[in-house]
Amino acid sequence: MSRINRHPDPVKLVLNFFYREPEFLERALDFYRKKYGVIEERMEPIPFRHTGYYEKEMGTGLLKTLVSFSDLVPRDGLPAIKLEADAMERELAGFSGIAPGRCVNIDPGMMFPEKFVLATGKNFPQRIYLGRGVYADLTLIYRHGRFESLPWTYTDYLEEPVLAFLARARTSLVERLRETRTADRVSERAGKDAS
Repeated sequence: MSRINRHPDPVKLVLNFFYREPEFLERALDFYRKKYGVIEERMEPIPFRHTGYYEKEMGTGLLKTLVSFSDLVPRDGLPAIKLEADAMERELAGFSGIAPGRCVNIDPGMMFPEKFVLATGKNFPQRIYLGRGVYADLTLIYRHGRFESLPWTYTDYLEEPVLAFLARARTSLVERLRETRTADRVSERAGKDAS
């Protein structure tokens, strides 16, 4: 019989942004810094040319960047983070003068030691419903020392700067979890020694 772990390890929050005007990206990042703490790393922006899907709403010349945060988040937090992202997109659209479109697209994701998962509001066969209108999309898996794509992985997540960024985020997460477990074991031993 399997044992249910009611307190799984936390994970690393990674946010993907598409944008054209840096001003609106910075407004979004200000919100996330206040909410989730220090930005651990920010990827140098790269051109986003993989689809014309966003052009009608956001225009051409879009850039893509990723950010990760030092503080870890609970695994069950993805629906709330996705809803925050949607609210932030709407709020920033009100400042942009681009009616009715967004000026920033925010895709929240979670880095696990074994995978990278994005949040989405759209259902497809590979997506698992999490509640509150949000689905989890298994975007990449980590095996044999590297990320591997799946048939549905978005091509912009396969670019070298993106994969390198995600690998660093994963390494940071694994090191942080290792440190936490070591500290917990030391604390547990100290408690036993004191008794």
